[in-house]
Amino acid sequence: MKKIVFILCSLYTVTSIQSQSYLIKFNFKKGAEFKQNLNSNMQVTQEVSGQQMQINMGVKATTTFKVTKAKDTLYEMDVKYSNMSMSMQMAGQANSPMLDDLMGKMFRQIEGKSFQISLSSSGNIISVKNLEQLFSHLFDSLPSLSQEQKEQFKTQISQAYGESSFKSSFKFSTSVFPSYAVQKGDQWAMNHQLISNYTFDVNSQFQLVDVDKEFYYIKAKSKLSTLNQSDTSFNEVNGMSIRVMLNGSAESTYKLDRKTAWIIESTSQQTLQGSTEIKETEQFKGGMKIPLKMTQTSTIKN
Repeated sequence: MKKIVFILCSLYTVTSIQSQSYLIKFNFKKGAEFKQNLNSNMQVTQEVSGQQMQINMGVKATTTFKVTKAKDTLYEMDVKYSNMSMSMQMAGQANSPMLDDLMGKMFRQIEGKSFQISLSSSGNIISVKNLEQLFSHLFDSLPSLSQEQKEQFKTQISQAYGESSFKSSFKFSTSVFPSYAVQKGDQWAMNHQLISNYTFDVNSQFQLVDVDKEFYYIKAKSKLSTLNQSDTSFNEVNGMSIRVMLNGSAESTYKLDRKTAWIIESTSQQTLQGSTEIKETEQFKGGMKIPLKMTQTSTIKN
């Protein structure tokens, strides 16, 4: 009889552990500091007039987040960029030393300067302050550029690193949080938009695959497509009407600290295919459609 009771108790204990629920959300204390070390590599293959052209791009950056205020479920943080670098190879040719120097000077204008964010424990950014000011003096050390070139560069960098892009990319990395408590093996869905040079609809399916004493382990599969793939979605770029239509998928993994829910490590592999279309104008007769394929691998480490 005692053996039976012992076995039943053991089974109850195992079952209780397996059925434990977890509410995954940020839990920060004032003064805490966190980092995100990004390493991203992208390969773009385009076909122009029957000729394939390949572009390889690498981006590295460290983002430091310091909690300045923690109250209930809201947090305020100072954010700084550092160790920013970008490399590019086009048709097997690396950046020219002049372009490397130009990018280095622009990054040094941004590095070490802080902006502020307010976010909720569920990972939603409430507000971003002073981020656009990082770009206001971006070209002060580059008097050789014309005003038109400066405005063009500023627009492109602001699209890639500005407020809308920061909000959506941060949300993309924290969209792993379910809105309710989950158990090991549970799945949940998330839909949102990712904004960079293009705007994507992202539909993701997440699963809590494992939990140990220190970490949550989550994996995700996502479907991505550029927003508004219609005749009204052309944008003016350098005097041309351009529309980018891409569709694809991504697979990601996340390792989260159980105490804070901060991402300790994440990986993402993404593949997109489609085309860039240039609308016919009086200056650009016939227009053009350029087949396009993009693959990207990204890692984030604390």
